Amino acid sequence: MHTARSPRPHRTIRNSQCHGLLDKLGLKRSDVEPLGTPALHGRELLMSETMRPSNATAQWHRRLEEPEVVEKIAAGMQISR
Repeated sequence: MHTARSPRPHRTIRNSQCHGLLDKLGLKRSDVEPLGTPALHGRELLMSETMRPSNATAQWHRRLEEPEVVEKIAAGMQISR
């Protein structure tokens, strides 16, 4: 659902569903806050990249040229004991 106070979302399934949920709750995107500081082990970046919408996966090649991205993704794939 699109309302006058909230801009139309970029059309991906995940964004569309989140936008609809925020509308149902009467919230704006600016009302959403991070739950906490991302951990240093890189799993948040790994998950973010794996959940990237299919029409944006072409960015993976560019992202994997960034050394800090590669390091974080590699760290995110390590098993913690």
